[in-house]
Amino acid sequence: MLEMLWRGLGRGLVASLALACAAAGCKTGGGMNWDKEVGVATYADAVSRLGQPVREGELSDGSIVTQWLYQRGEDRLANKILYGSGPSDIKDGPRMSDKYLNMTFGPDRKLKSWRWSYK
Repeated sequence: MLEMLWRGLGRGLVASLALACAAAGCKTGGGMNWDKEVGVATYADAVSRLGQPVREGELSDGSIVTQWLYQRGEDRLANKILYGSGPSDIKDGPRMSDKYLNMTFGPDRKLKSWRWSYK
């Protein structure tokens, strides 16, 4: 009985965390193959698919450098409690890294390059 209650609470917690992430503005990669979009997609296209970037800056040549939050890092302790597995080394931080989608748009506002980064 206690095990069934714990499983139910775990599922509820996971659903609540997913809803909180969506409400906080966590974005996906837009379901896009960004390699095919280099030279084609514009800054406006990216904003319409992904929302406003979490960071943005303009370079001296007029290019725009942007960063979108793709996925929040998992809480290591919650993962351990809910699933009984996962990283548990005391040297590890309390959270795994967040995943970001970084894009550079040229002065013409077309996508020049993109990459993933982790913080």
